[in-house]
Amino acid sequence: MENSNLQNNPPQNPFYKYSLKQRKESEEFGRLTIDYIKRQNENLQQLFSESEIVESRIKDYCRCKEKIIEQEHLIGSLKYRIEQLEASIVIKNQDINNYLNIIRKSKEEMELKENRETLDTKQKCHKADSELSRKDHMTSKISSISSNDNENKQTKQVQDPPIYTITIGEIIKKYAGKVQESQKQKQGNIMISDSLLDIPSTNSENDVELKIKVRCACEEKFRKQEILIDSLKSQILRLEDYIDYIFSRNQEIDDVIKTINEQIKRLVTTNKLEDNGESSNNADYKSLNDLNVKQEAKYNYNNSISPKDQDPPIFTITMSDVIKRYTAKVKETRQKKYIVPEPPSNETSLKSSVTQNGGVIENLKRLKSSKKDEKAELQHTNDAKAEELQVRKQAKKETKSKLKQRDAENKEFENNLKSSKKSHGESADEQDSASKQIHKKLQQIITKENLSSIVRFKQLLSLNDSFTHNELIRYTKTNDFNSLNDRTKRLINILIQDILSTSTTSQTNENDATRFEKLHKQIITIAENRGRTIRIEDLNFLKDPSVFNILIHYSESHNFDSLSNQIKSFINLIIYNNLKEEFNQQKVKLSQNLEEYIKRGLIPQLPTGYHRYSDYEKTIMFLSLSKKQKSRVRKLIALEK
Repeated sequence: MENSNLQNNPPQNPFYKYSLKQRKESEEFGRLTIDYIKRQNENLQQLFSESEIVESRIKDYCRCKEKIIEQEHLIGSLKYRIEQLEASIVIKNQDINNYLNIIRKSKEEMELKENRETLDTKQKCHKADSELSRKDHMTSKISSISSNDNENKQTKQVQDPPIYTITIGEIIKKYAGKVQESQKQKQGNIMISDSLLDIPSTNSENDVELKIKVRCACEEKFRKQEILIDSLKSQILRLEDYIDYIFSRNQEIDDVIKTINEQIKRLVTTNKLEDNGESSNNADYKSLNDLNVKQEAKYNYNNSISPKDQDPPIFTITMSDVIKRYTAKVKETRQKKYIVPEPPSNETSLKSSVTQNGGVIENLKRLKSSKKDEKAELQHTNDAKAEELQVRKQAKKETKSKLKQRDAENKEFENNLKSSKKSHGESADEQDSASKQIHKKLQQIITKENLSSIVRFKQLLSLNDSFTHNELIRYTKTNDFNSLNDRTKRLINILIQDILSTSTTSQTNENDATRFEKLHKQIITIAENRGRTIRIEDLNFLKDPSVFNILIHYSESHNFDSLSNQIKSFINLIIYNNLKEEFNQQKVKLSQNLEEYIKRGLIPQLPTGYHRYSDYEKTIMFLSLSKKQKSRVRKLIALEK
């Protein structure tokens, strides 16, 4: 009731109305703020969604751009690699052409030598064959003579039947009639005794005439046999004279064989079996076959007919048997001449064949020549070792001289310090004046450009022209230097460091020039001594660490360009192998700058935009590398950490 009364009868206080208005206004304002907040939230949500879309698009664009940049870097690295490969291909083609020219020249020289030697051996072998053909012709004549004698014997035996056969007994039986049975057994003997002709005494004249006829026939037969024996003796004497003539001719044949042996020895020593191949083997083998056949013919001939061992048969052996034996030996020698054994596969089999056929002296000479070759190789290795020792001694001497120079410089520096301490009192005023002049000049530079605190390095280079580095160092110890800004202080310190580095680099360049000249002279002397037979082993002294640092700088000089392509390739290979061995260690210690390893192709070059290999490992280009290059890059990343 009270409330209803209040509503129906509101108080007449003016503040009450005002408070009601404010309440209504505050309620409306709250509603408006809530609506505004809702609208703002909606707008913010729209903005966030739009921003997310834009961000996603930007990310996609950035990814595409990164991929494009990576591909451009990859293309650039591939182009650089292609250029390197093309340059290396050109160098290798030049080296190959040089090697081919050398091989062609050596082949032509060897072919000329072989042709000359084969012509000489053919001429001498032709002479020896002609002499052997003469021997064969003479033997054929002897055999023809002996065959004629045998035919004459047979004709005589047919024309004149032997008296000492059974027919004589039959004639005696017809005319005598009384011959004892014991005398019939003795009728087959060669020498007939008079007992066979004992005829019983008869008074008839026919018996006497028969005896006379028989005796005349026997005497004629004996005379014919004596004539045959005399002719055989004369033939034997002729054969003995011919044998002596053949022995005299054998001495000349021995001289020819000696010359052929010498030529074969030259061929074997000059043309080795491994280098010359089948052509030299066949040429040597043909000459050895001719030599072996001649030696066998001589040996067989000496064994077949030798007047010392065999006495000429006079009555016991007929001349036909002697001639048959001689002709059989000649046929054996002819058959051996046409038999060609299999060619030797190795040098050992060739030596064994020579020793089997009587070439023991040649085998000994070959052994001597092989020993000489071994001695020459030993001398070659000893010379190379001596040269390496000389180079190392020279390097040690240079290091000792450098140490002595440093000691002398240190002593001079100490003496100068002592003298400077003594004269410090006298030169203190001069030092103060120089430092004041430097400070004035700095102030002039600052006021001239109206820079106050900003000073550039180019503006301070004028101090290097008017003052020495010692005066600048003294100025850094004064109070005026401390009153300057940090930037100017830092720039002055950089200027002093540049001045000192330029002075040291000028000294090192002078020392490097002398070292380059010495190393260049050593390489040229080795190349002149060895000629075309130079090897990498002759340049092993360059692997010494005291020489290797000089060698890398030497490879960029004009003296290196004046060398032959073969020596250049050897030196580049030595540098490559030494730099590669540094990565094979567990703890890598790089002796050179990274540019040198990149130049030699051991490490890939960092693309633009990348300053560390740890970032390069995350790119696609890292995956295109080989296993060895990946391992090297990971070792470099470990060094960077």
